[in-house]
Amino acid sequence: MVEIDYGCVACGYFRVALQRVIADPLGLSDFKMEVQCIGCIVCRKTLVEILLTIAKGIDKINDLVGRWVSSLTVIMVLVTVIIVVLRYGFSIGFIWMQESVRFMHGFVFLLCAAYTFLHNGHVRVDIFYANMSDRGKARVDIIGTVLFLTPVCLAILIYSYDYVLNSWRDTEGSLEERGLHAVYLLKTCIWIFAISMIAQGLSRIIHCTALLLNHGSVDRKK
Repeated sequence: MVEIDYGCVACGYFRVALQRVIADPLGLSDFKMEVQCIGCIVCRKTLVEILLTIAKGIDKINDLVGRWVSSLTVIMVLVTVIIVVLRYGFSIGFIWMQESVRFMHGFVFLLCAAYTFLHNGHVRVDIFYANMSDRGKARVDIIGTVLFLTPVCLAILIYSYDYVLNSWRDTEGSLEERGLHAVYLLKTCIWIFAISMIAQGLSRIIHCTALLLNHGSVDRKK
């Protein structure tokens, strides 16, 4: 008996399962042989490795960006202290300095979101999630990323398109004459935020899928 299975989704090759039952002429034993296309096995493993490499690349980029941008929090505190001292100690104020704090806050919030997602730092209610197995958590992460994270980030990209584009077209600046005239750069971070979150979500899906296929693990450390 020969069965041919055309459903190899891992590599697209035809998987030929040859099952041959040879009856012993004497009726003493049965012999069963199964042969699988080598291309399926090799390509399945290679595909997972390629996807994991992509996921690790995304993780490294978001981790690097997050670490660099997060350093702005220290600068933001120092600038705020200087603003307070100048205002209440010397009655001096600089609008551009005050706006720089808002700029840095926006940069940190938008550009470090993917970094925070990578290290599971976002606030969430995990009454049930905390008690799940790693495989259960992987399934929840995949569903949450596909049904909630990705659609929301895509909506942000779509609805902010004209908002950011018009800002660049007009080279939008501060409403104050002595303010920072680079508001369009700050608004561009909205796109970067959405794209980086989608990319990190893709990375999470890859890691979780690899875990479910017994090809890897998911780092859930904060």
